[in-house]
Amino acid sequence: ELLARSLSHNPGNEHVRLINQALVLCADHELNASALACRIAASCDASLFSCLLSALGTFSGNLHGSASRRTEDIVSGSMAFDAVEDWLKHYLAEHESVAGFGTELYHEGDPRARLMLTSALAVNQTDASLLRLKAIVDVVQKELGLAPNLDVGLAAISYALALPPGSGSTIFAVS
Repeated sequence: ELLARSLSHNPGNEHVRLINQALVLCADHELNASALACRIAASCDASLFSCLLSALGTFSGNLHGSASRRTEDIVSGSMAFDAVEDWLKHYLAEHESVAGFGTELYHEGDPRARLMLTSALAVNQTDASLLRLKAIVDVVQKELGLAPNLDVGLAAISYALALPPGSGSTIFAVS
């Protein structure tokens, strides 16, 4: 509830429920880089604060904590194109991979992303960015065979609840 209030001016029960769901799903994945860094520091008998600093230091890296923000950026960038397929062709001409897609840990796709996307769409079926994100998910799966990962789920929750940009990273860091 406290996090929902810090991210949204007047959070309702749905805000609290979805943010709580995202916190649990993010925390449930104990093998991410920041959690591992925290565990390593703890195994060396570091103080609680040092363990948290290890986790947050790792989280601040471009390949970890900012990934959901990059997913938001692809959605924003795709809005300049009428068709998601056209956007994907243009995007792949400049980038090697699509932010928010693929993972080595889940061969069938990240189940957390599926649940968050489904939950987000159940709450809000009118947000243009959320609908575009869903269209991107469908096209990337069809064209590239890649399933969304946690970062797509966090972006979906952020769009569904009209949270400020970058809120997915905040939720992940708190988890």
